[in-house]
Amino acid sequence: MDITLIKTFVEVANTGSFVAACDRLFVTQSAVSLRIQRLEDSLGHPLFVRSKAGAVLTPEGKQFERYALSLLKIWEEAKQQIAVPEGYSRAISLGAQYSLWPRLGFRWMDALQAEMPELSVHCELGMSDRIMRFLVEGVIQAALLYTPQLRPGLIAEPALDDELILVASYPNATLDLKDAFVSVDWGPEFTHALAIALPHLTDSGRSMALGSLAMEYIVNRRAAAYLPARSARRYLDAGKLHLVADAPRFPYPSWVIWRDDMDAKLSDVARRTLAGVVQDAAKEQEILVSPIEAMGDFTQQGLQFFPDKLGALSECLRVIKPGGQAVFCTARGLEENPLMQAQVAAFGRHFGEETTGAIRAVCGFPDPDEMRSVFEGAGFGQVAVEKVILDLEAEDGSAFVNGLMMATPVADRIAAMNQTERTALHNDILKGFGNCYDGFALRFPHSANVVVASRSV
Repeated sequence: MDITLIKTFVEVANTGSFVAACDRLFVTQSAVSLRIQRLEDSLGHPLFVRSKAGAVLTPEGKQFERYALSLLKIWEEAKQQIAVPEGYSRAISLGAQYSLWPRLGFRWMDALQAEMPELSVHCELGMSDRIMRFLVEGVIQAALLYTPQLRPGLIAEPALDDELILVASYPNATLDLKDAFVSVDWGPEFTHALAIALPHLTDSGRSMALGSLAMEYIVNRRAAAYLPARSARRYLDAGKLHLVADAPRFPYPSWVIWRDDMDAKLSDVARRTLAGVVQDAAKEQEILVSPIEAMGDFTQQGLQFFPDKLGALSECLRVIKPGGQAVFCTARGLEENPLMQAQVAAFGRHFGEETTGAIRAVCGFPDPDEMRSVFEGAGFGQVAVEKVILDLEAEDGSAFVNGLMMATPVADRIAAMNQTERTALHNDILKGFGNCYDGFALRFPHSANVVVASRSV
């Protein structure tokens, strides 16, 4: 069977769209359609149900998917084993997003070969979508990512906690950054959270798609941007970057994604060596670089995304001076937040319920009693949790939704829609706001829990 047909099938299944698949495969839409047709003819069954909303696997398609993934894995394993250099008996292929490899990847590579000298290590770097595709196809066995996607046959585990902090190349910068702010693409979750916390920064005249290059750009110009705290530390310590006062921080943990069919011995060595590398990196690159002199450390729309909430809060407590306070704000339940409700309903209808997870996660830590328990468990005293409702307004509701559609976890699918499909989705999102939309303006509540906790003197 032609492996190209299998790869095309997997891409259409993963993206849910013939258009998106052709963009990833760098071929025309007609080529994708022809390949799928040839595969369906060979199997004697339709594999997709086509519609204006995209392509959904048929029962036969779902059954074939696991065999397709197995075929790709066997094919990639065969290519890798044939390519094992002379003098080596084993091989492993790793992947990472660009900004993660310098901090963790090089050390992991060294640790692997120190543990297994007979092991040949191959590395692939790229954007998240490219690395995820390599994982699914079996090109790589493990990868370091900031924005993992749940796929069959893959296991996601937390690697290293980090957060995005607002820094400027000049001292005493305030949140009124105007033309100094540079927008960096840290993923749709960050873009969405930033639009809620600091909406005036969403229309930056400068933007970068590759975050790993943003640091040098900011340092050498009068500019400001959100950057990973661990990467920014050495520049902060050297006085080349400065924290922007009162700016919210956003969690940005890294993950390691494993194929679940890795060789047991190789998997054990890879996990053990990575754990050591992560432990060393955590000691060398503390997220919060110095004790906080102000009374509070404020984070908006963030705590719910940390895989280890207790650990994150314990680290926060460590750097707050005695008598200081921490203030955290996290969204309450989905049913109390029309903005999230409207997106979940519309995206579920157009793309399937499986695409709504990232939006639901924003409201993933709504229980005030659970929040109080976690803060107390981390060692905070005088923990107070208060329900707060902000009344938000957009004078042009239609324009607001247009911007929202480009800053969501399904932005790639929206981009692949034709104009008729995008208009239908746009109207469905507006409809989801219910009485909050009067035909012109949007006025809706944002319901959140605000936690104020102190460090004992």
